[in-house]
Amino acid sequence: MERWNFVKKENNKLIYFKIPSYEKTGIVKHCFTTRVGGISPSPYKSLNLGTKTDDNWENIKENYNIICSTLEIKADNLVISDQVHKDNIFIVDKEHRGNGLFYDKKISEVDALIT
Repeated sequence: MERWNFVKKENNKLIYFKIPSYEKTGIVKHCFTTRVGGISPSPYKSLNLGTKTDDNWENIKENYNIICSTLEIKADNLVISDQVHKDNIFIVDKEHRGNGLFYDKKISEVDALIT
């Protein structure tokens, strides 16, 4: 089994991590974010992606836009759910695009999304 070697990336002020073996597939755009590189003020400190926080909603959307711009993907293709640690998996498709960011979350009580 290959070890997961995380590689630190920086783009402008954004700091995130990637797994090179995922990149090599050519089919997976991914990143593991830090809190660095966003626009949210204290107490959220920059890259707040928490949709259940009291941060300004426009800040949260812009933080997602920063990540999407860096990964060269469209923010309106994202699907966000209320994640919980259970064994529930939800299958998403085109009809779910924008869920949780551009319209109300309708996917809850799941631990993973697949497409």
